[in-house]
Amino acid sequence: MIHKNKRTEVEWWDLHPRLRLILSDADLWCYLRGAEFTITGLVRNDLEQWALWKQGISAEKSVHQVWSGWGCGADARSLKTVELNQQLLDHINARYTYDLGRKDLKTVIRHMGTADHLHFQVRPGS
Repeated sequence: MIHKNKRTEVEWWDLHPRLRLILSDADLWCYLRGAEFTITGLVRNDLEQWALWKQGISAEKSVHQVWSGWGCGADARSLKTVELNQQLLDHINARYTYDLGRKDLKTVIRHMGTADHLHFQVRPGS
């Protein structure tokens, strides 16, 4: 697993244990396919989240903020091909459920925020 910077290395230990497991699974999946898995963002403070909300990029509240003492969101760089991205999403979403009561919500999605990336999440309070 590659961390984009020292901040994500430090914040790794602030993540919900289930999210660390999911990200480790994604990293192993990528490694076995010769792909690099790079963490680009983890925990946001309230000011960072507010700035993204004001720009219309993110919701007012986010799983990237600390919930019940844990960071519940993570961003990773998209993989090299559309096929690899989709296969990773399928793998993770088949193994992990974000919310049993809302099965339409996924554990990992690919989306555009500030850039194209993979967004991983666990439900706050889970």
